[in-house]
Amino acid sequence: MRLVLKTSSAQTSHTRTHRAETPARRTLSLIPLARAAPTVALEAAAEPDALAEVATVKKVKKVEEEAVELEEVEEEAVELEEVKEKGTDAESNLEKKQSTLMNTASPKRTVLLITGLTVATAIIVFLTVQYVVNNKSEERQALELHRAGNIDESIPLTERLIARSNNADKTAYLQLLLASDLFLRSEDSDRTRTLELYKKVITDPDLSPRVRATAINESIAIYQSSRDEEFARLLLRPDVFPTISEGDDIALAIRKASEAAHGLYPSPFSAYNIALWYGTEFAKNPEATGLGNRRNLKEWTHKGDDLIPQALSANLEKTRLASMHMASGMAHDYFAFAVSEDDDARRLQLRKSEAAYRNALNTLDPVSTFYEYQLSQFIRFQYADMIRHNYGNSRSAHIQRIVGPILDKPSDYAGKVTHFEQFVSSEMQKPESRFKDIFASFVRFVPQFSALWEQTVDER
Repeated sequence: MRLVLKTSSAQTSHTRTHRAETPARRTLSLIPLARAAPTVALEAAAEPDALAEVATVKKVKKVEEEAVELEEVEEEAVELEEVKEKGTDAESNLEKKQSTLMNTASPKRTVLLITGLTVATAIIVFLTVQYVVNNKSEERQALELHRAGNIDESIPLTERLIARSNNADKTAYLQLLLASDLFLRSEDSDRTRTLELYKKVITDPDLSPRVRATAINESIAIYQSSRDEEFARLLLRPDVFPTISEGDDIALAIRKASEAAHGLYPSPFSAYNIALWYGTEFAKNPEATGLGNRRNLKEWTHKGDDLIPQALSANLEKTRLASMHMASGMAHDYFAFAVSEDDDARRLQLRKSEAAYRNALNTLDPVSTFYEYQLSQFIRFQYADMIRHNYGNSRSAHIQRIVGPILDKPSDYAGKVTHFEQFVSSEMQKPESRFKDIFASFVRFVPQFSALWEQTVDER
């Protein structure tokens, strides 16, 4: 395989014990996996065609209705989950916000492990309707080539589109698309060009705040999906983000960069990234830093939640929405841990977390591209781990149902290595990796999961 990513986790996992209790849950309706697309999640354009826009609006309404419906069926969900676990067969406009980018209890359970890794896979490049209408056939072709993983074709086409573009914001969006493809290819000077493109868009004061915020969120996503610390250190620097100090670790630098993005153009993605940092810090040392970090975790989680309706109405592609719901699930999982002394508050946050993960998977359904498939791997892994570290053996059957499709790779994607598979391979080869404990726990629940490690070794 041509692409070899350097991976090193900057955000860590922590030890916590689960409470064995029967949660009020509906069982996830598993997604059928099929067809093909790219190796990195692309935040793609809403279709300019009227029919496509109508279809997207219907999808958004469906997701909203499912979220509202969830609370109403919780009592039925308890009974259904109990039946399932007993082994029966029952299955059941902020657009121009003028802020400047550059102003500006010891845990007893394993807390969310890979944090930014899973948020990552879906935050790469979104072209809104107004930037796709002109030259739409070629731009659409570039997006489709990217999704299909045909970067050797998408790169030269995107470069030609950039050369012809006479609109600054549109050019910037195309540059972000090119940056993600160059990072994927990673040949010769590709990584250097990727960094230059991101820095150029992030620091250009003449671009709209939304474009610059998108560039920040996507550059963070590049690191989160690859764990390439060299890339992160070269990007998250004071000359790009003045609020970042030379001594900041990568996790703190990501929080500060996300704050810059949120100041430019608030979005659920930057809000949840910030919330996850506070959740991680709280998990490290609840007694020493608990009150402040818990307060900030709550504040930024709520900010992310409040921005979801805005995102749902923005006509975004389903991978973008699925990523948003996944980030919400992660933030509410941390929040549940932060309020674990209050059983009712904890259960409420776990319900919100699980509802968000289900919304993420439902939004992707049906999975029709490789791009969507690899995002679904991250969502399923993170969702299953939330169940594992909160409920343990009491929901082992549920964990198996969630994880199963990760192992059932469609024949169309044979020979293609996903970011998730690369992550597993990289972490398992490290002398010390906290992921190994998580991985071992999954093997206990799903013995076939060990095949994923063997598969990634063979394909590398």
